Amino acid sequence: MRMALVVLAVLAQDPVAATEVVTVQRTWTGENTLIDKAEYQRITDADAWTALWQRHAGKREKAPEVNFEKHMVVAVFMGRVTYDQAAVHAVKKTKDEIVFGLEVEDGDCCDFSTHPLYLIAVVPRSNLKLSIISRVRSGTDVDPREDKVLKEFAKLE
Repeated sequence: MRMALVVLAVLAQDPVAATEVVTVQRTWTGENTLIDKAEYQRITDADAWTALWQRHAGKREKAPEVNFEKHMVVAVFMGRVTYDQAAVHAVKKTKDEIVFGLEVEDGDCCDFSTHPLYLIAVVPRSNLKLSIISRVRSGTDVDPREDKVLKEFAKLE
């Protein structure tokens, strides 16, 4: 019984146990973007959002509405890649950081042509440090050795 209490006390202090899942409000993803070089953005105001959206979709395109008092935008432009899909794997919050997990997937094993690929997500606003990480999926397998940090944004003051 005493050992069980010690194990429970250790688990209660485990930082993984203090992780909270963050709900993604909305996403856009695909190949149709005017931004074809790798770029990662944390957008916290309407002016920056409008500028990014017009660079991405064209000057005549109106940026979708985002309430920046409650939300922020995480934008990942992968550049020209061979991946066919990009999706949100998971977004998690600890007391110090938000980790935005992006999952990319190879399509046809024999097609090495490249194209721009992007993912834009609206998540709850946070001033915490933001890390964008990617993982590569091939069919049903994920190789964690291929996980990598794409960009880290410092805590906002």
